[in-house]
Amino acid sequence: MKKILLFVGLLSAPCWAQDSAKKPIIKTDVSSTAPRYQLFSNPNVRADTFLLDTATGKIWQMTTYTDMRGDPTVWVLTTHIDSDADLTEFLRTHMSKADARAAGIQ
Repeated sequence: MKKILLFVGLLSAPCWAQDSAKKPIIKTDVSSTAPRYQLFSNPNVRADTFLLDTATGKIWQMTTYTDMRGDPTVWVLTTHIDSDADLTEFLRTHMSKADARAAGIQ
């Protein structure tokens, strides 16, 4: 029985090693000597690239406009909802898709 358990354990060890290697490690330095702007990208998805301003906390996402001539790539500031007041303001300024259709806005 011990030999069987040892054999199964040895066969499954490479699976554990591969699983731990897939998890990205994201390190950021927010000390006073850290660079103000830091880039982060998801190693699994090429499109997930972010720029963090460590002084203000603002985040931009790299976006490519494929419907424009030249397919320009730009940094777009992301929207943050950090409080109930932020959520209220966001909902006040953004229309739902159903309301937009009813208003004739596409």
